[in-house]
Amino acid sequence: MGSILVGTDLSPRSDRGLLRAISIAKATASEIVLVTVLEGEATGPEARAQQRAAASAFQRLQEALGEREGIACRFEVRSGDPAEELNKVAEEVGAELMVIGPDRRGFFKDAFGSVTAERIVRAATVPLVVAKGSPWSPYRKILVPVDLSDSWQAKLDEIGSLDWLKSAQMTLLHIHDPEGREMMGRSLVTASARKAYLDECTQSARMALRDFARTAGQDRALLQSEEASGPVWTTVARVAEEGDNDLIVVTPSGKGFLGRYFLGSTTEDIIRSSLVDVLVLPITKL
Repeated sequence: MGSILVGTDLSPRSDRGLLRAISIAKATASEIVLVTVLEGEATGPEARAQQRAAASAFQRLQEALGEREGIACRFEVRSGDPAEELNKVAEEVGAELMVIGPDRRGFFKDAFGSVTAERIVRAATVPLVVAKGSPWSPYRKILVPVDLSDSWQAKLDEIGSLDWLKSAQMTLLHIHDPEGREMMGRSLVTASARKAYLDECTQSARMALRDFARTAGQDRALLQSEEASGPVWTTVARVAEEGDNDLIVVTPSGKGFLGRYFLGSTTEDIIRSSLVDVLVLPITKL
């Protein structure tokens, strides 16, 4: 792999993203590009002082990465909108992956200040890792919620092309929503008839997931089908924890049942609630 862009504000919270990037860079012989984005105007004594302080900190990191880890490193200090500037640098250096640390100030406030991490996630044009779990261990088990669409088959190919995930065991999670379930619950249909219908829906969903995995060439993947119950992100979080997964892969697409829920808040909710890293595949590649 070529370059890994690390978005950081040089705070301890951002260090987790840097440590994860170091782990991936060592496994893939990649260089690291450190980027911080200062908000506000780029001129004036205060702005220049911030730029000098950031550049000085990056120079120390650059030397440490080269001497201790043998990793090539360069850095950029920018001013402006974090989401826009991170993507500009990613394009300029040809980054193949972006990594940021977890939020530091509550629900989805990111490490760059008043701009939300959600904007960075939505704007990213390369795969983006939000580092929340242990930053040193390689990914062993990854959970991929899929909606059985053709676009997700392409996404699975994209995941398979990532060298730093090739040794991980993948689980495909399909969350299905039985048609008419709520109406049946309010009707005169007997409990046994309702159960029989839902069991049939579950069996059909499992067969559809098996067919999808076979068509997508995912014969080695583990398969799990779950009936929708409450917000989708709660099911994803539960399955990730029960399966001891250390990475969740999502994409803010709008295709199919799952896609409807992954537009906007569900991707954010997954990142907010997850105790492990989240890989967001860019919507621009759908």
